[in-house]
Amino acid sequence: MSSLFQKALGSVLKPVIKGMSKRRMAQHSGELKLEGLKAKVTIRRDPEGVPYIYAQNREDLFFAQGVVHAQDRLWQMEVNRRLALGRLSEVFGAAALDTDRLTRTVGFGRMAQQDLNLVDEDMRKQLDAYCKGVNAAIQQMGKRLPVEYKLAKFAPIPFEPIHVLAWTRLLTLQLSNGWGHELARAHFFVQALGPELAAELDIRHDPRNPATLPNGIEFNALASDGKMQAMQGPFLKDLGGSNAWALNGNRTDTGKPYLCADPHLAPLMPGIWYQIYLEAPDFRVQGVSLPGMPLVMIGHNSHIAWGITLAFSDIQDLFVEQFEAETSRKYLHKGEWKTAEVFPETIHIKGKAEPHIEDVVVTHNGPVVSNVVKTGGQVLALNSPALRPSALTMGWYQMDQARNWNEFVAAMRYIEAPGLNIVYADVTGNIGYWMTGKTPIRGKGNGEMPSIGWTGEYDFKGFVPFEEMPHTLNPERGYVVSANNKVVNADFPHFMGNVWMNGYRARRIEELLLQKDKWRRDDFPGLEFVAHLKEVANVEGKMKQARDRMVNWDGQLTTNSVGGCLYQVVRRELLSLLFRLGTEHHHHEPWLIGRGMDPVLFKVSEFQGKDTTALLDLLQNPESKLLAFAGGKAAALKKALENAILFLESTLGGDLEGWQWGRIHTLEFPHAMAIQKPMDIVFNAGPYPIPGDTDTVFQTSIRPELPYSANLAIPSYRQIVDLANFDRSLWIKPPGQSGQLGSPNYDDQVAPLLEGRYFPMLWNPEAVAGYATKVLELVP
Repeated sequence: MSSLFQKALGSVLKPVIKGMSKRRMAQHSGELKLEGLKAKVTIRRDPEGVPYIYAQNREDLFFAQGVVHAQDRLWQMEVNRRLALGRLSEVFGAAALDTDRLTRTVGFGRMAQQDLNLVDEDMRKQLDAYCKGVNAAIQQMGKRLPVEYKLAKFAPIPFEPIHVLAWTRLLTLQLSNGWGHELARAHFFVQALGPELAAELDIRHDPRNPATLPNGIEFNALASDGKMQAMQGPFLKDLGGSNAWALNGNRTDTGKPYLCADPHLAPLMPGIWYQIYLEAPDFRVQGVSLPGMPLVMIGHNSHIAWGITLAFSDIQDLFVEQFEAETSRKYLHKGEWKTAEVFPETIHIKGKAEPHIEDVVVTHNGPVVSNVVKTGGQVLALNSPALRPSALTMGWYQMDQARNWNEFVAAMRYIEAPGLNIVYADVTGNIGYWMTGKTPIRGKGNGEMPSIGWTGEYDFKGFVPFEEMPHTLNPERGYVVSANNKVVNADFPHFMGNVWMNGYRARRIEELLLQKDKWRRDDFPGLEFVAHLKEVANVEGKMKQARDRMVNWDGQLTTNSVGGCLYQVVRRELLSLLFRLGTEHHHHEPWLIGRGMDPVLFKVSEFQGKDTTALLDLLQNPESKLLAFAGGKAAALKKALENAILFLESTLGGDLEGWQWGRIHTLEFPHAMAIQKPMDIVFNAGPYPIPGDTDTVFQTSIRPELPYSANLAIPSYRQIVDLANFDRSLWIKPPGQSGQLGSPNYDDQVAPLLEGRYFPMLWNPEAVAGYATKVLELVP
């Protein structure tokens, strides 16, 4: 089927399927009787479709959260739990088998059962209540399930707590770092280029860019006179009370902190986050949740606010295992033959009579992953805190209730994985930061390459003590900035990793924050950009015109920027040229700049986004052998510019004025049904021209093998929390709150995001009642 025909067919089908979806919309007004409730629950929805839930007890509160999640996002929850449990093939066929094999191998479902045994009785009640709410909503829908179920021709089975925890586990591993760059470095990077050439393009940190905690662990109490007093240890006495930053009251117009959160995640339809407000007599919190899970992940309660970015700490390693024979389950460790555990996993496949049996092998280090990812022929086991039993959900439960710094820190103990930067502020005026994730203390080495498993000398000897993890309270400079950049300097006593993002975003945020003595809520940076690469010489004609546009470029990576577009394409062409010159293995190139191990679960490795710093260092290195292969720096840049012009002419036409960044850098929100053409035309939103790149504060990054669309990470949620007056807080979450194609809230937050607008993040019931447009009463 030709692409033109598919597009035409999709255009015909879209209004038909959208009409079907409208007829299946969940009830958002009036009264809804549901089994399982103890008392009446009131749900007010604002014009953006955000539910504000008021319950008379906690169990009813989380029951209602399950209801609204299912009303708006049931299909997304279905896909996510099947992804986590390795059960996609049952409904999508053999195309999903490789992904199922990977999820069964790492064992999210097996771990979920262990995790369920670790949560306390109270948390178990809330998990049960949440699932009962989801199932009550499904039962109430009857045959009016989301339209995707009709198209896929199956119905949902009941949700269980183990589904919640399996999905939690999948996200935990996806957000943990350490093994992707080991594979890339060992089997693609060094193998393709050789150690000497690979070193020129290896991961590095630009020393000009800031660390989150330049002074290491720093603690200052906030005294009643507003001055800070140094204190020791991770806790304080009670004080009375994938960008994220907090400003203390000395730097704001209100005298109280502002906390901003801007997590960057993949563009999806619907988005990963779900905005929500939850209130019961002893529980009140607001922010974004994850459909398929109770609680709030990022937001604020009556006392504290928090934001989260990925820490990029190196918390997991690959180990090369030596088995007695190819079919043996005996493997060597410290001179002894140990027996690996084997878990036969049965994967049913739609359209096939016989299931696939995946024999999952687990050593003391963890699951053997070499059967399901490219490992270069070695038998590799993955050792990760993200694959160990954990009561992770207890951390979020306690954080949602925390009243001060001490209780916030207590919640951090439960988040043993992933490695996160969690930025903190409270209503008494404190700001702070804590890095989560159990970080291994290695017997030998630092996990840059797969380690030898059979000698035991590279084994994990323990983990960095919780009290010694990077953290700060009330740093003297008056702010905390976290943008996936380097967290601590080289003199920090523990090795935390070396795969941080390059720090350009953090530097730009700091530059902007330091421009003013006092900041207002509306002053925080939006479309601010930084980029560097302006050297090209000995050219004429169109090449001279293009070179001049780059040299005179203002560094703003806007959608209409010609200089910015040239910068992006020339940089990519230069990298491609150097890789082709340095190796005959041209197909390795995407792996060398961050392609991941699985197109669904692990789209990129830690090499993604690291080429900017490496390339700039290389261009300043007169001894570079990669540049020497290209005839020197000037020749390499000239050839890259020539190739970029050829690409842009063939893609955008011959008029240089039409070479605008937004014409090739576009944003589309892909739906799970888009795997089957022309359902992408029906369900996807976009494409939209979008500014930015990996290095800009407004991050819109690109999958290495699929340039130049913003197809990897975008601002998935933004919040500006005003700790002086919560009703002045703002938020936005693209593409929209609802996952129902027929809903007006399907993609209504995309345009505001691109325009730099926000919506009110209301707190007081009176303000909510005045803004809300729908009221639903849930009754027993």
